[in-house]
Amino acid sequence: MEKFAKTMFMAIPSVCNEIENLPAFLREWRKYKLTIPTYGAIFISQDNSHVLMIQGYSGNWSFPRGKMESGENPEECAVREAFEEVGLDISDFIESDGYSENKKEKKYSTLGIINIAWLFQIELAFQNHLDHHVAKTPSLLSCRMGEFAKTMFMAIPSVCYELENLPAFLREWRKYKLTIPTYGAIFISQDNSHVLMVKRYSGNWCFPRGKMESGENPEECAVREVFEELSQIELAIKNYLDHHVAKTPSLPSCRMEEFAKTMSMAIPSVCNEIENLPAFLKEWRRYKLTIPTYGAIFISQDNSHVLMIQGYSGNWSFPRGKMESGENPEECAVREVFEEVGSDISDLIKSDEYIESKKEEKYSTL
Repeated sequence: MEKFAKTMFMAIPSVCNEIENLPAFLREWRKYKLTIPTYGAIFISQDNSHVLMIQGYSGNWSFPRGKMESGENPEECAVREAFEEVGLDISDFIESDGYSENKKEKKYSTLGIINIAWLFQIELAFQNHLDHHVAKTPSLLSCRMGEFAKTMFMAIPSVCYELENLPAFLREWRKYKLTIPTYGAIFISQDNSHVLMVKRYSGNWCFPRGKMESGENPEECAVREVFEELSQIELAIKNYLDHHVAKTPSLPSCRMEEFAKTMSMAIPSVCNEIENLPAFLKEWRRYKLTIPTYGAIFISQDNSHVLMIQGYSGNWSFPRGKMESGENPEECAVREVFEEVGSDISDLIKSDEYIESKKEEKYSTL
């Protein structure tokens, strides 16, 4: 982490003069992380010969677990983290008095102990296989979830002995997914001749929709899922500018309209809607304006510099971002600033000291 952060700092003109302060920044960042308790589970094989471990980016191994999010209790955090990391619903297995707790410095880690067979992120691996490998190399075989899971199980010595139980695992996994309600929207063209459909990794087509997250109501879920599914072009242009143009300057830079037009022309299922693209972009921008943003202004100690972030559009702004469901303004500002520049401002915020601007219908508070 230290070497990577140092390389990043040296490559960014606006922060390279702070390179000597990097060790202090990393210390503060680690100190902040230690204040957030983590919850998860210990997975033990039925014959008690194996436990499931996850390898982090630092190279260390640990049990499936993660940091508690705002509004969660310990059990909810453990259930969510276990499902995100290994794809298994443990809600029926948790007993609030059956756990092991460990304290390292100021950080608490609590793990519910359950005795159940292995499962892991097969679905995510399957999506990645179809979206990135099969899509780029058509000679690779496409397959269904059951076949992919079987191949994965056979390739991993620590779980291959559970191969005969795989159909039961998949049945339980699908049963769990059916308990989560989904919400979305139906998009109909102005002349009523077309509806918008999204193709799933299973090959099935459906309307833009997705599963409700903790703390959401149906309307909030529908708005978020539709925005996430139809914002893929924005994510694509960010990736193109940040990773491709930055590494290969001979590639042309472009604005959102040009990029979206090129993408739309390349996709047979939407190219006939190219004439409606300006209207789609207008609606998309109008929706984005309804989401308030919060962040912070960073001023150097001698008042000679402020910290700015460059967006994919080329514009510069203060570190900030859109408020997520269930957050208040202060929580949003703390999260966005930490995500964008790695600094914890939770102890520095005074709720009555801020600058607020309004552009059209969009509020931005710093």
